Amino acid sequence: MLFSCKGQTNNRNIDEAEVSKNKELVENLSHLIDSLYVVDQKVQTDIAQASQNGENEKVEKLFLEEKKIFNRHIPILKTIFKKIGYPTNEKVGKQSSGNFFILVQHSDSDVNFQEQMLKEITKELNKNNVSKRNYAYLTDRVQLAQGKSQVYGTQVDYNTNIAQAFPKNLMDSINVNKRRKEVGLEPIEEYLNKVSETHFEMNKAHYDKIGIKEPKLYKTE
Repeated sequence: MLFSCKGQTNNRNIDEAEVSKNKELVENLSHLIDSLYVVDQKVQTDIAQASQNGENEKVEKLFLEEKKIFNRHIPILKTIFKKIGYPTNEKVGKQSSGNFFILVQHSDSDVNFQEQMLKEITKELNKNNVSKRNYAYLTDRVQLAQGKSQVYGTQVDYNTNIAQAFPKNLMDSINVNKRRKEVGLEPIEEYLNKVSETHFEMNKAHYDKIGIKEPKLYKTE
């Protein structure tokens, strides 16, 4: 589908005016983004279900499959970007733009690509063509991949002895909620509690074995 679209412009990045003239191309790429997202989410749903059932061997196989899927999507995402630039809300609609972002977020094996997409997102922020929340999530992802501290605390790890999430390598934790508010994120305590609860439900079989009946939550105001 990607390589049979009509209205291609010699495999180069087309500008906004050209995008409006190539509606069929943009619509086809939007559908492609959405289809990739469905595959991306399906394997993660399967992992969550297997984890809840305590099927450890199946989980390991699914994680390998997830990695293959994520890697397989990267060259397709790059081609989409070459065709129409970053798929903003204005170009492909809010849903497809958000789906593209999730796929980029999962492209951890190609940090250079993620960094390139972060630069593109940054350019679109003031135009309200992308989500500030997405900008925050990808900023943290790239920062950590580069061995730096994350800014917004969106990337977490877990203390599996008490079922509690905590932010990885966070800069200036005292002021993190101020930074989070600027990009439309909830206070970090609320966020960590949400992901702790999700993590607990996904790994309930494990926590049942060690006698943990609920996740350890942070105090909120």
